[in-house]
Amino acid sequence: MTKQSITALTLAAALALILLAGCASHKTLPGESEADTKRGRMAVRVVKTARSQLGNHYSVGGTGPQKGFDCSGFVQWVYAQHRVPVPRTTEDQLKTGEKIKKDDLQPADLIFFNINKGDFFSFFRKGNLHVGLYTGKGKFIHSPRTGEHVREEYLEEKYWEKRYIGSRRILK
Repeated sequence: MTKQSITALTLAAALALILLAGCASHKTLPGESEADTKRGRMAVRVVKTARSQLGNHYSVGGTGPQKGFDCSGFVQWVYAQHRVPVPRTTEDQLKTGEKIKKDDLQPADLIFFNINKGDFFSFFRKGNLHVGLYTGKGKFIHSPRTGEHVREEYLEEKYWEKRYIGSRRILK
């Protein structure tokens, strides 16, 4: 073998190893850690599960697809499908996970609203809180109220924008 053919063979072997190594490894985006990538994959599954219930009906105290959902029962059920425990009530869900800013929302984060905000009689009512699950691109999915069905809406709609009170991250 000539010196030139040995060099060419060595370069070909090195290129093959680089290509194989690239295929075998998972690349992360700049500024993204492996934990973020795992969280992202889980978030996609959580959002997909939530969307599988679009059109299911609202039911006061509802915690499952057969009888319907209330807002917090919907969130609890979605996460339970992925073996992630979430409290039953909106009040307790508001205390769970990590508090995050609205600008930092990621898919599968919980978003909270005071649905009676600005209503003169809201002081006298119980159950002012509402929860939904952020799905990305400015949208969230939730089980709104009696007579309605699980649906996806834009967070920036005037009604929701006015009543937004906070967000929590469940997935780490």
